[in-house]
This record gives sequence, C-alpha cells and structure tokens, in this order.
Amino acid sequence: MQVRLTWAFFLTIVAIGHGRSVQGLSIKINSGRNITCGEDVTVACHNDVNGIVIQFASNHSVNYETIAECQFDVDPQLMDTRFKERFTVSQSCILRLRNFTERDSGTYRCAVLFNETKRVSDEVSCTNGM
Repeated sequence: MQVRLTWAFFLTIVAIGHGRSVQGLSIKINSGRNITCGEDVTVACHNDVNGIVIQFASNHSVNYETIAECQFDVDPQLMDTRFKERFTVSQSCILRLRNFTERDSGTYRCAVLFNETKRVSDEVSCTNGM
C-alpha cells in the first residue's frame, strides 16, 4: 500500500502601517510616513525564525541587488563596500539610508536567508516636499 501526502501552502499578506507581513516575515519603511527627498530612510525587516536578506530593485530594473544580510548569531553586514557611504545596518536588521533621493526609489525586499522565495516587499519613492 502506498500513501501519498499532499501539502498546501497559503500566503497571507497583511498591511502594517507602511509595510507588509507574511508568515513571521515583515518589512516596514520609515514607520509608515511619507518620504521627502533628502531625508534619511529606515527599512526595518523582521523574521521570527531565520536570518534576513535585504534587497533592492530600482524603478527601472527587475533585478534585485542584495544590500545587507542579518543573522541572529553573526554581526549584520553590508554586501558591498560602496554601500558603506550611505547605508548602515543594525543587529536588529534595520537598514538606514542617508539622504534618500529619487535614484533610491524602487522596491525594497526582505527575504529569508537561505530561502529567498519567502519574501515581502514594499515600494518606496520620495517627493520634493514643495
């Protein structure tokens, strides 16, 4: 006799201020506020279980670039030295971007480290505030 098990996987996405959440993984950008060009922006990622990868795709691209990795037992790190001029990342996986400009507008994504198919994202743009 042969037994076959079938698993169904459903994603539930919930809005959290200016952010998104899916099964223990969440992203929140600038605490839900509108962004003015030139101000600093925070991208806060949270994952209940594993480490996190923070990625970005500009408005003119479909390709994501990994900006930072955060793991519970290892210091967080920026993935390229060119990011150090404008980005910092904290142990709690909060990415800070200094002087947000239109070229920084696009989609920011938090993904589970070693399982990047589990991810949440949010689009970000800025206004000149005039």
